[in-house]
Amino acid sequence: GARPALEAADALRQIFTQKGYTLTFESPTNQVFVTLENSFVEKLREIAEFSFWGPADGTHTIVRFATSWATDLSRIKEFGEKLPVI
Repeated sequence: GARPALEAADALRQIFTQKGYTLTFESPTNQVFVTLENSFVEKLREIAEFSFWGPADGTHTIVRFATSWATDLSRIKEFGEKLPVI
């Protein structure tokens, strides 16, 4: 079912929140939307796969992370260890 994807998305939201990132909006789905400074988007590509959602303003971009039934929680934890605090 969808439970593993939702649990992985919740874990991802928690990591972003704990590290000071701005969740663009709350999504009860397997999608996590984060607003990032434009200069940080390419640096984040080095540690994660995500898609561009669109510009937030002149200096920020909204990106989308999506989890699935196959998302490994240990990979989420590993991402959290690499993600810098802002």
